[in-house]
Amino acid sequence: MALYLPDLHVAFEVTDDPASAPVDASAFPGLTTIHVTANQLDDPGLLAKAIERAQVGRDLPSPASAQNAALQAVRAASRLR
Repeated sequence: MALYLPDLHVAFEVTDDPASAPVDASAFPGLTTIHVTANQLDDPGLLAKAIERAQVGRDLPSPASAQNAALQAVRAASRLR
């Protein structure tokens, strides 16, 4: 599963999910891909750290903005299952 947050110019690619498709960079040009594990997506503190690491040297949204958007997307996706 890849989570696309085009308004924030970020996509999260889940690296430890064998059923997960990689981020399709051509779908939303200009996105920064942040590689995370399923555990990081599930834990707000770990997700914030992953976002902070990805921010180094890049113009990315604050960890809080990206984290909130990612958590909302994860919750929405889990309701669809």
